[in-house]
Amino acid sequence: MLLLFNSGLNVGLQVYESEDFYELADELGILIWQDLMFACAMYPTDPQFLSTVRDEISQQVKRLKSHASLLLWSGNNENEKALRQSWYNTDVNFTLYYKDYVTLYHDTIQPIVQSEDSTHPFIMSSPSNGIESLQEGFVAKEPWSELYGDIHDYRYMDPFFDPSVYRVPRMASEYGLQSLPSYETLAEVYAEEDMDLCSDMSEHRQHHPLGNVQLMAEVILYLNLPNSPDRKQKFKDTIYVTQIDQAIAVKTETEHYRRWQNRLDESGRGHTMGAMYWQLNDIWQAPSWSSIEYGGKWKMLQYFAQYFFSPLLISPYEESGMAKVYICVDEIKLHVTRHPHTHHLQFVPNPQHKAGFLFGSPVDSNPKPHSVGPKGTLYISMYSWDSMEPLYNWTQEYQVREAQ
Repeated sequence: MLLLFNSGLNVGLQVYESEDFYELADELGILIWQDLMFACAMYPTDPQFLSTVRDEISQQVKRLKSHASLLLWSGNNENEKALRQSWYNTDVNFTLYYKDYVTLYHDTIQPIVQSEDSTHPFIMSSPSNGIESLQEGFVAKEPWSELYGDIHDYRYMDPFFDPSVYRVPRMASEYGLQSLPSYETLAEVYAEEDMDLCSDMSEHRQHHPLGNVQLMAEVILYLNLPNSPDRKQKFKDTIYVTQIDQAIAVKTETEHYRRWQNRLDESGRGHTMGAMYWQLNDIWQAPSWSSIEYGGKWKMLQYFAQYFFSPLLISPYEESGMAKVYICVDEIKLHVTRHPHTHHLQFVPNPQHKAGFLFGSPVDSNPKPHSVGPKGTLYISMYSWDSMEPLYNWTQEYQVREAQ
């Protein structure tokens, strides 16, 4: 939990955790997107099954609803999208599977959740178009729209260091890229002869179809495949480059979403109000999307996450041949005053705000319009891929003048 807190992360859960977990989340201010236990499958709706569902949902909602950390209830993970895209050959009898979907999530689960807990929102599925999905009969024609709800978006073979390849959703509730865990973590379960990406053991532990082939193809996009004649060193180098790919790809995508938080384009895309990458930790030693290995060791991505989820983010990027820098400010310190006669509280942004800390004298009781901070000087250096010598250096004064 402290890792989540220190990384600036909130979390989506596909398990009903212990009371200790939720109490720590309450204390640390971590928000929980609570999935109910339905994911990536079509479920039956016979009376016996629905009876067990009613018991489970009623018990868990009663148990968890009072926690301050609870953000919302999600009826299922990816089942609306799976039904619409026929992941499980549901097109052969769409009417039947659609009826079962509505029976389970709308007719059975939703009334129980809303009866037991009138405080927290309930969404039927994630990803989904939210209200738009409801208006389209609970299963939208495109429940992955950028204009509604949330999306799950994976870009395995795209140029994932390029922010222009990513979509502009209302919220990205799942995205990521795989990498290998450290040599030391794999050595706990791999024999010496298994220490190769193409070994039977590596294939056995890879549960994403063609995942190991994708890992190497993704390396080739931006880096060089390791070619050490020493087999052990080659595998260590392979681990390293996959973690570079993962860290920079998720950084690029997350910062892309954060830059779209307070703006819309001509087609109505934007106002991206949330981003949760998949996934935080692992249940075993294997190639996966995690930023923390089984056993707790950090991958490169976890170190990056501390910065790209920081309340104050300086995000450089390239767009149409131009170098741009975006400053994302999710937290502005306030100076609180009380009116001497009405006793109403007034919250005034403190302009002496830098990198999450306050310094200097108290703010003026009559601050200038739009002076909401932070302000300062950006020191910018531009590099090529093959050198640590900067191509250019320059400075730029900045002032955040308007909160949107």
